[in-house]
Amino acid sequence: MHFPAAAVSIEALVVACRRLLVRLHWRLHGRAARCMRLRALLWGGRSWEKPVTFHEAVVDWERMLFIAKSVLANTTLPAPVEELAIDLSGITEERGRQATLFAEKAGLKRQLGETVRQLRAHWGRPLVSRVVEVEPWSRLPERRHALIDYEP
Repeated sequence: MHFPAAAVSIEALVVACRRLLVRLHWRLHGRAARCMRLRALLWGGRSWEKPVTFHEAVVDWERMLFIAKSVLANTTLPAPVEELAIDLSGITEERGRQATLFAEKAGLKRQLGETVRQLRAHWGRPLVSRVVEVEPWSRLPERRHALIDYEP
């Protein structure tokens, strides 16, 4: 979003974020995002950007706006803003969660899977592995087991 005059107030930036997030909400068609990046072109040609990784996938644009507002409130921009952009990534089809009969065990598994997805979204690569048996008959211990990426 391009501002006709460079914006200096947080309130103007929040209004712009609201408009951008409402537009993005309609483009997502109910899908959720795991990450958001706020980007600004500042007066004088400089740029600023702040990546944000959500604790869980977010569908609601108002929640995204609340997070963007808190990021902007805790940031001191070095110059007035001429353009503002919001990028969403980690788009998922997750729309809601259904409770299971054995909610405690399923809840822990879901929570682990969500944590693994957050780590992957934040770092851009898998960080959690699991041990699998490869050659249990081998005399060499390092051939008996291997590490593979954990897929939730």
